[in-house]
Parts: sequence; C-alpha cells; structure tokens
Amino acid sequence: DPGTTADLIVAFIRSQMAQTGFARLVVALSGGVDSATVAFLATRAVGAKNLLAVRLPYRTSSPDSETDALRVVQALGCRTGIVDITPMVDPLLALIWDAQDGDALDDAAQVRRGNVMARQRAKESGAFEAIFVRGGEVTEGTVSNVMLVRGGVMMTEPAGARILSGVTRAIVLALARKEGVSVQERAVALDELRGADEVLLTGTTVEILPVVRLDGAPVGTGKPGALTARLSAWFQDSLG
Repeated sequence: DPGTTADLIVAFIRSQMAQTGFARLVVALSGGVDSATVAFLATRAVGAKNLLAVRLPYRTSSPDSETDALRVVQALGCRTGIVDITPMVDPLLALIWDAQDGDALDDAAQVRRGNVMARQRAKESGAFEAIFVRGGEVTEGTVSNVMLVRGGVMMTEPAGARILSGVTRAIVLALARKEGVSVQERAVALDELRGADEVLLTGTTVEILPVVRLDGAPVGTGKPGALTARLSAWFQDSLG
C-alpha cells in the first residue's frame, strides 16, 4: 500500500531527526520523479519551513528539468537554492570512464561496494564513519566530506577526481570564506588529520558533524571545536 509506505517513511524521517537533534533538512532536487517524491515526504515529515530543496543542474540538464524542479518547490512551499554540480560531477565521470578496461559500470559498482564495505567495518568497530586515505593523503568519508582545522585554518581535499564533492561541502566552504575563515583546498596529509585541532564531516544527512575521536584517540580537546560550532550556527542561519 503506497499510503502506508509513505507514512512509514515519514515516521522514519521524524525518528531520525529526533535522535540526531536536527530540526531542518536539506534535500537534492533534480526535477525528476524520485527527488520530487523525496522532497514531498520530507515536507510531510518536518514541514515546508524546515526544508531546503537544493536544485542541482548539470551541464546536460534540460530546461524542463529546472522548470519541473521549481514547480515542485512552489507546490511544496519550501525554500530553495541552486548549486551547479557540473564542476563536481565531470571529474568523477572522467575518473570512471578513464578506467583501462573501459567498463564504467563495473568501476562505478566497485566504488559503491568499497564505500559500503568500509562503512560496515567502521560500524562493526564502533565508529560512525570511515575516512579514506589514498597515498598518505586524506580524501573523504564513505558518505561525507572531511574537513580539519589547524591553527584556525580550515583544510580539505579540493574538488576533483578523488572525492565526490557534496552540496553541503560547497555551502560550508562558502560560508567559512564569507565569515573570514582561512580556507585551504589542498591535499591533506594523514599526519595533519591526526594532529588537527578540530575535525568535522559534512554531508546532506549529517549537515556538519564534529569528530571528537579518531581511531580511538581524541581530536584536539576531545570535544566539538569552536570553529565547528560557529560553522554549524552559520549553516543553520543560512537555512532561514
């Protein structure tokens, strides 16, 4: 029964919001049926005033997709924003299609499978997230982007082929720069992560989540850092 399924999904969203303490949601809106359904259920769960629907046009998107996305926003009465995902998606597609065997679907499946396995191992060890390190450099989490703070400077892997640069990441970096925070998008060594004053994860589901322990060792003071707290406040203010 579709109605019962929708009610169960709405109840699940509300329960997760209650458990995490979050009051607002950010959803991606492409103009397709799937994302419109997600936005509708999210609106039922948290109310239109607590929902931000971010439109994500790509260079090959049709004008009709943007029109449809705007119609969904208007019908739901929620707030909206727009982020062009072309600079984020193109490097990832290039990485996939440049695979020597030419089998893009298999490579993409391997990436997804690797993320799922890493997240599962993290959960089994009592951790919330797994962070990927490639060639001694920190790239991203399985379902999040990773940022760290040292000496008041925020650092994160630059957008490109090694990460899937999320919408929340882009918003957080823009807010940090707007508020005068020094931001470096560059390769980050594992030793820098381990010696960070603060570490935070960003993503659609976690928004901004402070990391207080890394491989069992405390990060900084072992408590959420001051800059992370300010970023969270700026992010919530940006949602209205």
